[in-house]
Amino acid sequence: MVAEDENVSREMAQVVAKLQDAIGRENVKTSKMERLLYSHDLAPLPNLAQIAFKNIPDVVVRPHTTEDVVKIVKIAAEDKVPITPRGASTWGLGGSTPVFGGILIDMSGGMNKILEINKENLYVKAQAGCTWKEVYDACMEQGLLLGGYPSSFPSATLGGWISVNGVGVGSMKYGTSGDLVRNMEVVMPDGTVVQTGYDLIVDNETGYNLNRLIVGAEGTLAHICTVTFKLEPAPEVMRSLTYSFPTLKEAGKPLMEICRSRVRPLHIGFSDHNHFDLLRKAGRHTLPEGHNVLNIQLEGDKEIVAWEERKIDEIMAKYGGKKLPDEVAAHEWEERCYEYRCREIGIGSIPGEAVMPLNTFEETVDACYNLLKELKLTGAIIGSIVDRNTVMFMP
Repeated sequence: MVAEDENVSREMAQVVAKLQDAIGRENVKTSKMERLLYSHDLAPLPNLAQIAFKNIPDVVVRPHTTEDVVKIVKIAAEDKVPITPRGASTWGLGGSTPVFGGILIDMSGGMNKILEINKENLYVKAQAGCTWKEVYDACMEQGLLLGGYPSSFPSATLGGWISVNGVGVGSMKYGTSGDLVRNMEVVMPDGTVVQTGYDLIVDNETGYNLNRLIVGAEGTLAHICTVTFKLEPAPEVMRSLTYSFPTLKEAGKPLMEICRSRVRPLHIGFSDHNHFDLLRKAGRHTLPEGHNVLNIQLEGDKEIVAWEERKIDEIMAKYGGKKLPDEVAAHEWEERCYEYRCREIGIGSIPGEAVMPLNTFEETVDACYNLLKELKLTGAIIGSIVDRNTVMFMP
């Protein structure tokens, strides 16, 4: 590496040389095209953001071990160069995009291995660049359940979703991403390696809870290298249910009654008729016109799941919900990872999120539709139940 290389500024040449010596030339990328690919996430940023910030990193590095990350962080600290951690960037809000250039650490490229599945102590340890699906599938093969994961779990990484304290599939029953974490191995800004908790037990000691400090910090406090999650025994059965309503608003009261009962679904999601209209425009196989649906996933012992289904059927019938065939419910469950297929129509689809109390469900549905009408936008409403009193809308 020489300072005259057209892909690297004179100021960064020395830093790049140090990185190459520390973790190997093959793990340090300076190609203009490659750096450009790391300047955005799932969605392109507005042109104004590219004027206000330096979104293109100066160099991309791919560590393979915690020791590699320590070397990178120490070099960055010594030369006062900013760092941006990056997973798979499946978010659409710019969270993993650099704002000051510098060093981008690509975790999915090298730190993507499952380190241990411990059946006796019910935990799994993996590097932060692993995808949730890889870890979920590996645990299920061992008869163990990872309780929650993002809807983007086929490609989303462990560190990415933890860094935003994400809620998703399974959060209603097993909590947010932070609730699943037992321990993390993180690298602090000076290169110090810290264990934030314990692999074997929950950290409920007095003093600061380091797990909770790092979860949701979006990489601003420390660099997550490995994560240990608590696990559950795998369920005997999983059961998908789908119910249709004339309007999405009419799903509010049955949702409230389910969440005030002893039924404990793994997941409840909802989609309005506009969502399915957009999928049809994209050429996707979907429900006929007029359906506004609740998708409910149950899991557990066979007898308990059967009892929960009967209770849910009673509640839905009480409020006029129509139970759709099993094959429809199975299809909707398989589609849980692809909420934004409607983007295939064009690049103008913009996701949003609003977290609200459950008792405002009907009011919030009206507000979303009124806002879409006011702004003269074509849009849909999807979302999920986060816990018994929290609903996340994604219009």
